[in-house]
Parts: sequence; C-alpha cells; structure tokens
Amino acid sequence: GGELLSKNDGYLIKMAREIAVQHHERWNGNGYPANLKGNDISIYAQIVSVTDVYDALTSKRSYKESWEPSVARKEIIDQRGKQFSPKVVDAFITCYDKIEEIRTEYSDAV
Repeated sequence: GGELLSKNDGYLIKMAREIAVQHHERWNGNGYPANLKGNDISIYAQIVSVTDVYDALTSKRSYKESWEPSVARKEIIDQRGKQFSPKVVDAFITCYDKIEEIRTEYSDAV
C-alpha cells in the first residue's frame, strides 16, 4: 500500500501512506515492518491501529466469529502501552459509546 501511495505528495496521500506502512507497528516496538516504537509511529497509524483491531475483533470473518464488543474493548484496553498508544486507547475509552453506536448503525452483522 505504501508503494502504491508513494507517487503523490499531497497531504492526504502522505497521511494514507503513513497509515498503510505503519498501522501494524506496535507501541512497544514489536510490530512490523520497521519495528517502530512509541511516537516514532505516525499518530494517524496509531489511531488506525486501534480502530482496525477493534473492527477486526468485532466483525465476523471467514476464519473466525465476531467477538462481543465488551470483550474486544477489554482487549484494546489490555494492550494499552503494549500494542497501542496509551493516549489513543484513552481516547477510545472516552469515545467508546459513540464508537459502538456508529459500529452498530453501519454493521451488516448486527
């Protein structure tokens, strides 16, 4: 994804490129592809990392059933400071009711 988005220097494309390249990095440095750590990870990728995992956990996939939202929420919280930025997890917790309202409204599986 990062390579596909590397042909344009517009602000949104640069943001999208950072997300594509970094959203599997982990706050503690154990992610990939570059083992970035902490705030070396773009704030955009930090945010998308949490949202991507929450969506993946709460969505049914061909290889797994969906998790209950409360269980997925606990997993996100348990990964605070490990997989995820503490500040982003704190924002997730603060906004959780609205996040869940939106997820429910737009979910095909609910």
